[in-house]
Parts: sequence; C-alpha cells; structure tokens
Amino acid sequence: MADAVLAMGNFQGTNTPVNGFIESDSGGLPGNVLSTLTQVGTIPPFSSGGGLVTYTRTTGCNLGAGNYWLVAMEPMPLRSR
Repeated sequence: MADAVLAMGNFQGTNTPVNGFIESDSGGLPGNVLSTLTQVGTIPPFSSGGGLVTYTRTTGCNLGAGNYWLVAMEPMPLRSR
C-alpha cells in the first residue's frame, strides 16, 4: 500500500491535519498501529461539499492477506491543569 484517499470535510472552518493509521484487526475492532499516514493538503469545508484528501505512508509495513483498518483521527487537544 502506497497511499490512501478519504472523502472528508470540516465543519469548523479550521484545517488541523487529521492523523491517519493502518491498524490490525482485533476481533472486528481496530488493533495495533502497523503504519502511520501523513495528510497531504487540506480538508475542504463541508459547506463546499467536502472532497478527497490524500494520505501517504510515512512508515513501512508489509500487509499480508487479512483484514485491516484505515483509521483517521483528529489530534487530541492538550489540556492545561
């Protein structure tokens, strides 16, 4: 796998990159992170219909036959105490 393309859009008007991962399958749920993906470009707003966002693989892994998860996750905001 060289890259992934996801249909996405943002609601808030900000364009914080979304983290992408390829994860193993753990009983029908995402498991271990096998590879990290980097977002290329920005996420278009939903008010314009959203669009396709490309991710490139930044860490390598050889995927054999089986089920895998493509996970896109917003970065967690830092909280001050």
